[in-house]
This record gives sequence, structure tokens and C-alpha cells, in this order.
Amino acid sequence: MADIPLSSTELGNLWQAYQEKSMALHVMNRFFTSSDDKEIQDVLQSALDIETKNINTIKHFSE
Repeated sequence: MADIPLSSTELGNLWQAYQEKSMALHVMNRFFTSSDDKEIQDVLQSALDIETKNINTIKHFSE
């Protein structure tokens, strides 16, 4: 399959999503490190894993 260049709108949307998700990742990481509740840490770890995967996917598309 041929590489089709992204339009400026698509690239802008990827950049916005990247900014939002990386900010959310830092906030969740702060909550994770400051939480003493094991159940909450498990939920936050799951969310951190998902956001990390999403950020890596966005990076892949913007390369």
C-alpha cells in the first residue's frame, strides 16, 4: 500500500490528541505515585498502559 501524506487537518488533529494524551499521562502518573490505595493504583496503571499505547500509535502515524 502506498504512503498517502496526511492533510494539514489530520496532522493538526494528531498533534492535538498527542498533547492531550501526554498531559493526561503525566497527571495520571502523578496520581499513581501519590496514591496509597492499591485498587486505585491498579486502575491507574491500566489507564497509564492504555495512554502509553495510544501515544505510541500517534507517534507512529506522525513519523
